[in-house]
Amino acid sequence: MKFSLRYKLPLVIFCGFALFIALLIFYYRLYLMDNLGRDFDVFKDHFFGINEVISARIKQYYPDFHRIQAYLEKESLRKDLKITVYDVNGNKIWVADRRKSRGLSLELMSFTVVDRDLVYVVELSAPFSADNFSKLNSIRMIGWVALILLLVFSGLLIIYLHFSLVRPLTFLNRSLETVDYRFFAPETNLSNHSKRRDELGDLTCKFVEMRQRLATSYRRQNEMIASISHDLKTPLTSIIGFLERLMSRQLSDRKQAEYHRIIFQKAQDMAELIREFNEYALCDFDAINGEKEEVDLQEFLSELAAEYRCEFEGRKIVFEYIFDVEEDFRLEIDRQKIRRVLANLINNSLKHAANLNKITMKCAVRKGYAWFAVEDDGHGVPPQELTAIFEQFYRIDKSRSRSKGGSGLGLAICRRIVASHGGSIEAYLNGQGGLGVRFSMPLKS
Repeated sequence: MKFSLRYKLPLVIFCGFALFIALLIFYYRLYLMDNLGRDFDVFKDHFFGINEVISARIKQYYPDFHRIQAYLEKESLRKDLKITVYDVNGNKIWVADRRKSRGLSLELMSFTVVDRDLVYVVELSAPFSADNFSKLNSIRMIGWVALILLLVFSGLLIIYLHFSLVRPLTFLNRSLETVDYRFFAPETNLSNHSKRRDELGDLTCKFVEMRQRLATSYRRQNEMIASISHDLKTPLTSIIGFLERLMSRQLSDRKQAEYHRIIFQKAQDMAELIREFNEYALCDFDAINGEKEEVDLQEFLSELAAEYRCEFEGRKIVFEYIFDVEEDFRLEIDRQKIRRVLANLINNSLKHAANLNKITMKCAVRKGYAWFAVEDDGHGVPPQELTAIFEQFYRIDKSRSRSKGGSGLGLAICRRIVASHGGSIEAYLNGQGGLGVRFSMPLKS
């Protein structure tokens, strides 16, 4: 089951925060609950002492109201208190509020007897400020414990992020800097990271896949160069040999004409081979920049049928076409490219199918796709090689002989053209025992 990093990281942070709060509560309940009550009692006793001093000063300065007011203002500023004095009827006599901080406060009241007939009530409001809290040992202890726990959890989070994110990404970055596209050798560390069930595991898998593709591409590039070299060397060697004979011997006109014909045929083979190599190399570029047009399917099939019917008239091979297509079906295709695909498939049957007597072209519309097929009644290919025949330079004949022509690129070109049109292509053994190749083209909606 995949567990995304966008859920994993918030969950880790939330769990760490919840554990942090739980440990603070545990520490408070286990060690500080009783101490905090005693600290608040000491705190209140401290302010009761202040209240008593203020009450004594009021009694001392009475009846000098101005002096009492000045004293209360001074003490309010110095002690960060709000001082209110009431008479016995609840009327405010003096108010001094020079506090620096507001908010929640602790209120204490006491009675001051000035003389036998005069009693004042003194009220002190002390805010819960940082200075006041710092006087509570229990609060200071909770603060220190919270700071220590915060540092511990921050360190653990940094370690987790290092081993779960930073270290794998650093390793991937170093692997990218030192990647060798010439060969692919699996690395244990990469394999371990690729087993992760998150985005980093997906990224590692993509990186491993990229390395494998680079190595495969490099190997295929070398195979392509070797294949081109081999396929050009064979006719070129023959041309050189016949030219040496023409230059070093006195040959009859008939022999010279025969040699010239052979040289010309070999040169044509080389030109055809180079054309196929060039078409294969530019296939992807043409797929991106090629011009597609809207084509009436029935009209397109009629053109193909007429063209191949005329082409096969002089051959001893039967050409049959079966089209199951209604009117008003349209395709958006590169007409010449699709004709090239069908031509490659028919030429492939003509060149490589043994004991060939009939070629059948089919077309039918199924589920929004036009399916084209070319079948022959030859000997077909081994079932295990049905998917391999679309690989570049693949030949059933492992001797690599070019006696039947072809570069091994025809079906590979077909696959690229079909893929560029949004279709698929596959090979199968048909009911006559021969090879069949079908491909799909999406209908224009």
